[in-house]
Amino acid sequence: MKEVFVTRNPAEAHLVRGLLENAGIAAVVENDVLTTGVGEIVEAALPSVCILDESRAGEAEALIAEWQREEPEAPAWECPKCGEKLDGRFTSCWECGTERP
Repeated sequence: MKEVFVTRNPAEAHLVRGLLENAGIAAVVENDVLTTGVGEIVEAALPSVCILDESRAGEAEALIAEWQREEPEAPAWECPKCGEKLDGRFTSCWECGTERP
């Protein structure tokens, strides 16, 4: 396995895994449940996406880079239903499923 993406956001890691799998690249999300130590996130425990076929790392990294370039710079928002704070990339709340207003 080869790690190709790391984030602080478990939902974003799953989104990237889906992007890769849609391109035919088998991938898994690791550490999607954050572990903390003395109030801070332990860097080794950040959610990450790993591909199973290391020979496709270049292709996977290119897809991720393209996705990151295409993502609009939308502002962060707060879910009107549950109050969850969300990155601007998300169109619905990962906590309760409510659509962004």
